[in-house]
Amino acid sequence: MINQSTLNQLFISNLSVISNRRDAFAKEKRLRDEKEKLALQKKNEQQRKLDEQKKKDELIKKQFSPWDGSHRNLTNFIKDNLKDPDSYEHIKTVYFDKGDHLIVITSYRGNNSYGGKVVESITAKVDFKGNVIEIIPN
Repeated sequence: MINQSTLNQLFISNLSVISNRRDAFAKEKRLRDEKEKLALQKKNEQQRKLDEQKKKDELIKKQFSPWDGSHRNLTNFIKDNLKDPDSYEHIKTVYFDKGDHLIVITSYRGNNSYGGKVVESITAKVDFKGNVIEIIPN
């Protein structure tokens, strides 16, 4: 038969073991909660970046003609500076996203001063609203 003193000692030793386990479980829970919080922050940051990229892509897409791929404002700039704007024929346009602006390169055909058809190329720095910021010499 177990006496009261022995029972008390067993109880106290079990409390000590349980207390140590409780501290370990609490620490594990804190670590798990921190990991989940960091994972959620990372996921939210990734989603924010995706949303920003989607908005940027939409801004870029609006600048180009879906019909022939020409950059609308650069085409207007070219026509405004041609001797015969009606002779303008778009050949090809490519662009490069430089982070805070685009570099747009357009090849086109048009009449020169003598009435002959010539192929030209123009490179421009363009903002994300489609504005031609500067013409870059070839």
